[in-house]
Amino acid sequence: MIILSILAFSTGTVNVSLRVLYLKDVNGYADWRENNGQNYLYVEADDYYSLGFLEGKFLASQIINTELVMRMLIPYSEYQKYAQSYLEFIPEEYIREMEGIAEGATSASGWLITFSDILLQNVFFDLYYGHYLPEHNDITPAIGCTSFAAENLNGSTTIGQNFDISPEIANDGLFPSLSFVHTNLTGQNEIFSFRIGGMLTLPMAKTSHLSVVVNVISTNVNALPGIPVTVRIRSALEKSLTPLEFTEEVFNDKNQTLSYNIIVSNGSDVISIQSHPLDYVINLNDTSVQSNRFFNDDWNSLYLNDYNYSLNRQLYAELLFEENFNDGIFTEQELISILGTRSENGEEDVGLNNAILRKNDLSSTVAFLTSNYFGIGNVYNGLGEIPLIN
Repeated sequence: MIILSILAFSTGTVNVSLRVLYLKDVNGYADWRENNGQNYLYVEADDYYSLGFLEGKFLASQIINTELVMRMLIPYSEYQKYAQSYLEFIPEEYIREMEGIAEGATSASGWLITFSDILLQNVFFDLYYGHYLPEHNDITPAIGCTSFAAENLNGSTTIGQNFDISPEIANDGLFPSLSFVHTNLTGQNEIFSFRIGGMLTLPMAKTSHLSVVVNVISTNVNALPGIPVTVRIRSALEKSLTPLEFTEEVFNDKNQTLSYNIIVSNGSDVISIQSHPLDYVINLNDTSVQSNRFFNDDWNSLYLNDYNYSLNRQLYAELLFEENFNDGIFTEQELISILGTRSENGEEDVGLNNAILRKNDLSSTVAFLTSNYFGIGNVYNGLGEIPLIN
């Protein structure tokens, strides 16, 4: 048992506190790595607490920055109380990991990062898309993404997405919270995933078996507390070998905590799932092009807060995909080219919400992932090679 005393000084957001942490032995290793100008964190560990401690230690600045941004955006203490209602649904191993993240971030930074802070970061999307937006349907969503997947005639698959955040959030400080993390936990699938702050993962990830992309959706359907999406996706990535196993693991009940589309692929198959807190539909079509709306238009009419949100981008994405897939092969280079498409007239800042690479009043592209490449920023900021091979 290691005993560590830490003094967290007041900065206007963090209370002055002397805290004694009782840390278990940490069994593992972590370091930052670089590929073609893109950085990612590599972490290997023997247990969940050690994994979390190393994640927290090396992602301390991202975690602290996320907390600072959240304190500007939401009534922080009130949301911490709401987050507690999700705690009973989280398996013990992920609680241990979140405890480790909090302790690791505190030990590395000197800031007092509590388990409650990390829990809130992990349920933020569930609270925002599962509660706040259904009750405030006049609010433009903070996240907007575009995803593509195809089963090719040669038996391969191609999959990828851009991840977009509203400029008000990205430019006001969230950008330094973003990272890609490669986890190697004993007994589990290795995972390479996009993260914000201390989140366990987002559904923009890859294992040696699967690739997963996501589009969150602003609906009028209010959700009950349940397994947070970061935990649900992380568990499925650790265990699943096929798209069907992943789908069954994520959608083993209808108590989803927000509305979203998921596309999951291996080297030969693509499965798309649309979901809101009361229901889900599985689509086995061999292609999928998704924005922040459902692929079932009846659901769009019934549940979207704004039927027109992302509609132009959806139509433009479908057009670009069809132009590139007319020979039955959608290459990764064609996908990357689409992810770098600004708008129909080649401009970035046209305000039409149809650009795939976005930099306008509605959203800015801050990260991307394909089967083999990743990056913070957009595809013009460098194509990092994912250190996992299907």
